Amino acid sequence: MRLQVIQNSCSKRKNVMKKYTIIIFIYIVSLISSLQTAFAQEITLGEHTINNSTYKVSLSYDQLRILIVRKNKPFIPSNKEIIDGLASSIVYPKATNLQEWQQLAINTLPKEKVNNLKQHKDRLSIIFVVKPSGEIYYMTYILPHNTILTLQDLSNIDKEIMGNYKLKIESVKSRHLQLSSIIITSNLDFGKL
Repeated sequence: MRLQVIQNSCSKRKNVMKKYTIIIFIYIVSLISSLQTAFAQEITLGEHTINNSTYKVSLSYDQLRILIVRKNKPFIPSNKEIIDGLASSIVYPKATNLQEWQQLAINTLPKEKVNNLKQHKDRLSIIFVVKPSGEIYYMTYILPHNTILTLQDLSNIDKEIMGNYKLKIESVKSRHLQLSSIIITSNLDFGKL
């Protein structure tokens, strides 16, 4: 009888310990998660190295948006002034596959983050500087001050786009092929997904 009472008592203690262990574990996981979120939210001005790439973070000329670009941009030759008797500024190249980079960016982010970006109605704009072939020289990211995207998010997006995306460019009489570089701006409005 006494042995059974001791066994019951030990069993109850084990159950209580299991409950406390589970509660403590959940508390620690939620604390770590909230700390990561708190520290990862704010993008600060200056230079930051993430995933072996250094990014320069600055304000737009009107100080309403954040600009992020890789620090070491490649050399880009100047465009010809005249192409087929026209000023090169009126060649008007356009990209036909901008949805592809948007999908790559979305796929790079965790589903929960995409849902938060939708609710926050966040917006990511990219200025692509590309070769006439569509290969990317570099990109400038433009974000609102209150973005919930982090530099880590952008670094992951940057790596994915640079490694897996090439713009498809077209223009009248393919005049864009005579340019040295092309600038294309595109937006991803998470609020409209």
